[in-house]
Amino acid sequence: MKLNYNIYNYHWWFWSIAVIYASAAIAGWQPGYIYTIEVLALNLLNSILLQNIIAYEKIQVNIIFLLISLGGLWDEGKFYVYICLLTLLVIKTFSCHCIVLYFTRILPWNNRNIRALL
Repeated sequence: MKLNYNIYNYHWWFWSIAVIYASAAIAGWQPGYIYTIEVLALNLLNSILLQNIIAYEKIQVNIIFLLISLGGLWDEGKFYVYICLLTLLVIKTFSCHCIVLYFTRILPWNNRNIRALL
C-alpha cells in the first residue's frame, strides 16, 4: 500500500493530529479522548465553513468520524471504540482510501448508483 501524505494540505494535519491524540488515548492518557473529539469537531467545522453544503460526502465523512469519536465519552467501551477509530483514522490519513467515504457513497440520499461503485 502506497503511503499518501501531503504536509501542505491542512486537512491532512487535522487527521494526523487526531491520530496522535487517539493513539495517546489508547495508551492511557485520558485527556486524549477529549482532544481527539475537539480536533475532529474543528475539522468538521472547518469543512462546513469551506464547503457550505452539508450533503457533500467529505462533510458526511467528518460527521461520522466525530460521531465515532464521541464513543470516547462512554466509559465501558471507549477503549474498543477508539481502537476502531484509530484504525479508520490511520487508513484515512496515510492511504489513498477511506472506508467511511465508501460507506457514505452508498447511502440513499447521496443518489449514487451502487453498481457504479463496484
